[in-house]
Amino acid sequence: MDSREMISRRAALEFQDGELVNLGFGMPMGVVNFIPKGRDVMLQSENGCVLFGPTPKLGKQDSDTANAGSMPITLKPGAAVFDLFTSFGIIRGGHVSSAVLGALEVDQEGNIANWSMPGRSPGMWYSGCSSSSACAKNVMNAFLPISAGGFSLNSV
Repeated sequence: MDSREMISRRAALEFQDGELVNLGFGMPMGVVNFIPKGRDVMLQSENGCVLFGPTPKLGKQDSDTANAGSMPITLKPGAAVFDLFTSFGIIRGGHVSSAVLGALEVDQEGNIANWSMPGRSPGMWYSGCSSSSACAKNVMNAFLPISAGGFSLNSV
């Protein structure tokens, strides 16, 4: 098991039954695949969906539904698909119980440096992470720490 999987598995253990959980961009996108069986959580994608499940198998993807990184997701029975305005209304309205966020850097107080996507407008990627970190009741950062000297958990 590599470091990314260990971190994703650990984050998934934090969810409680009945929670609405937002999974952000980067490592958090994989957390969905490690939610313990029997744990009843509703996953929310900032791209406009509530009640999605594990990553679909090859050939079973639906290009109309995606997670925060625009990767395909599976819809569970009773899922709702909606526009970004509704999605951010859910996040900014304080309805998200837990958010798992990816980050480039995290300081000693938990403040995060956000993602940058090459070839994309810098401003278009700030909203999800900043809204989730400010409005979710519980916030987790899932990322691989790397020291100034280049040491990483992958080196362990």
